[in-house]
Amino acid sequence: MDDTITRMRIEMQLEDLAIQAWEKLPENEKTKKAGFFRKEEDLVKRDKFIRSFKKKNLNKVLEEAFSLD
Repeated sequence: MDDTITRMRIEMQLEDLAIQAWEKLPENEKTKKAGFFRKEEDLVKRDKFIRSFKKKNLNKVLEEAFSLD
């Protein structure tokens, strides 16, 4: 039970880190055209970035967390 809660907390922290990393990207990588003069955030690209970030870093963070216990 404790391991499940710990894993869930770590995943939430990873998602926060992924969002922070996404926000640091340049505007041209985060946005798409939505007409002639308007741009909006590319939500599909954002979701893919967050999932990819979590996949890349999850094992490392889990190993660090459980080795401390």
